[in-house]
Amino acid sequence: MNLRCKYSAGYRIAVTGSTGYVGSKFLESFETPDFVETEFTQLPAGSLIVHLAANMNNTSSALSENTLIDTLVLEQVNEKHRGLIYASTNNVYPYALNCRTGDKLRCNDYYSASKVFGEKLFEDLIRVPFVSVRIADVFGVGQKHGNFFKAIEQGIRQKSSLAQYGAGLKRRTYVHITELVQLLKWIATDGFDLASTTRVLNTGYPDSASIAEIVALAAEMTGLEVINKHIETDLSAFDVRTMQPTILPGYAPQWSSFKSAFAGYVEEINLQV
Repeated sequence: MNLRCKYSAGYRIAVTGSTGYVGSKFLESFETPDFVETEFTQLPAGSLIVHLAANMNNTSSALSENTLIDTLVLEQVNEKHRGLIYASTNNVYPYALNCRTGDKLRCNDYYSASKVFGEKLFEDLIRVPFVSVRIADVFGVGQKHGNFFKAIEQGIRQKSSLAQYGAGLKRRTYVHITELVQLLKWIATDGFDLASTTRVLNTGYPDSASIAEIVALAAEMTGLEVINKHIETDLSAFDVRTMQPTILPGYAPQWSSFKSAFAGYVEEINLQV
């Protein structure tokens, strides 16, 4: 089972899923990275595991694969490692506003089910300190996932237009990729004892945003035209899920709001054009 693991002897930190968007950005955040590809089961004892590896497809095979991966990680961590940071998702919550870490979870699809099961697996069976990090919807320059932000980035780069499909009422809590990896790095290097006492964290900014609000914000910042695309059956009003972010004393976020983080995102794109 290839967990795409890389290990730093200097930091005694191992990262699964190191070649993904979040994983690669996480490694880049270290000023003196010495992470080398290492077979997960061959990691030196006493490592702190940042577990990002997961199959994000909405299929039963992805559910099975993620359960196998998480079980292997659990067994290895219990056998010889000092702690675990588990990357979960906001998809473990039902469609609701301001979900808190103590709220009831819901399996909305196969991927979210794998994370609900994963959190429960570690919560009940792990024997070392750990924290589950429920990650908000991630956005950032060059992201490999999410057609919405990729389309915004393309529109800005090409100075073309922005598209809004339907009413655009889908609403989420968001986190900039730089913010996310800085938080994960802070937990791994400085704040693990504090974070692990909470067991579960919500990431993201306090101000959620709808698709329509993001498109309008992008148009305001760039001057690009918005093209409205009709959807025959628009169900976006039912697609609402936001979280109440967890505040960690000692961690200073780079941006205090989604709006300011999005402004940084647009500025970064413009600097590359």
